[in-house]
Amino acid sequence: MSGSLTCRNGHTWGPGSVPASFGEDRCPRCGAPSRSSDVIGRRAWITLSVVEVILVAALVSVRLFWPPPVPFPFMFLFVLALGLAFLAVGLAHYQGRARRLEAVCRGMGLAFTGQLSPARLKALGPFQQLRPGKTGEAMHLMEGDWEGCRVALLELGDPGRGAGNSQNNRTAVLVTGPAPPAGLPGRDAARHFRARRPAATAVRKATRADRGPPPGAAPGVSVGELKFRLEPLGPGGWLRGRLGRQGPAVPGHPAFSRRYRIDGPCGAAVRRALRPEVLDFFAEHPGWSVEVWGGRLLAHRPGPCDPNQCPRLIGQAVKMYRALMRAWAEPQNA
Repeated sequence: MSGSLTCRNGHTWGPGSVPASFGEDRCPRCGAPSRSSDVIGRRAWITLSVVEVILVAALVSVRLFWPPPVPFPFMFLFVLALGLAFLAVGLAHYQGRARRLEAVCRGMGLAFTGQLSPARLKALGPFQQLRPGKTGEAMHLMEGDWEGCRVALLELGDPGRGAGNSQNNRTAVLVTGPAPPAGLPGRDAARHFRARRPAATAVRKATRADRGPPPGAAPGVSVGELKFRLEPLGPGGWLRGRLGRQGPAVPGHPAFSRRYRIDGPCGAAVRRALRPEVLDFFAEHPGWSVEVWGGRLLAHRPGPCDPNQCPRLIGQAVKMYRALMRAWAEPQNA
């Protein structure tokens, strides 16, 4: 995780210097949210441009005034200028992508934060994928209300593959109800999971059919006991299943067992939530890794987030959450 944050106005601060109640990823000087690590400031662009101009001028001077054959300094300057040019193109690509993500976020009526502080990431929940050792950098957070649920889409960098390269990022979507379920630990995290809505928004309103029953509406096992993970099966998992080395996740549902395995004990809470209609839904949407902790769901998949796919990814995660909570709350499952 980055040791310092920078806002869109160019101010830099350490996350530990800001009170948690204020929001560690907001600038203590101007209150602006942190910007993406893929966006560099104007000074950096000016410095890079000046160095490139100097290298090109040196190349022209050596070529015009140095007699043939081509000397070693010319080749060295040429390679250096070409490398800086490729660097500038790459930086422009990543910066443009971050700008598009922010524009899409605001068009969806969500609040955008470029880079998350460690405390903000920890407050999202004790999910395995959000642990500091699993995530090198958390960025491009979109949070707010979507179809009656609280949602947060963000990108997670892989610390082992260079968090600065967005091609190594994972796309994660966190979904919870309108308020954290009562009786769960970590309720203080709600102050971090709060979006500032823009004045003019295009938030999709939830219909009565969209709104699922609240968690724990039926008596019985507490929703706080609902903790499990679904891991997608690749070619290796399919081969182990064919060889008989790995039993099916759900013997009565082969379509789900071909695509997912259940990680963790299948207690009463898990059996109550993973009804056949829920298994059908997950079987129709392969490739997601899903973690459920109490009344929250975190769905993530490898690869960076395409700005145009943000509404679709959030919509799929919301449907996962609703399917689980609807199955949980049905009276016959109590």
